[in-house]
Amino acid sequence: MKLNYNKHYAEGEFDMDTIELVALPARPSKHERHPLICITEGEHCMNFQIAFLDFGSLEDENAMAKEIERRWNLAKKGGAQ
Repeated sequence: MKLNYNKHYAEGEFDMDTIELVALPARPSKHERHPLICITEGEHCMNFQIAFLDFGSLEDENAMAKEIERRWNLAKKGGAQ
């Protein structure tokens, strides 16, 4: 299955079998306000933002982003927990 990505700065197709989800936590020291959820095709590839979380507490948002990343990548590997 293919995922079409079309933003004003990038566009293309990603193969759903090869992408991974990456959670980039917000860092208050860098004045970042919300964690980002991105897709990537490998360790040395560019991250493409697909979402961000904004529901209140920065700690809760960062924890939720990490949990979404963990569950997506675990499901991609075929593991269940």
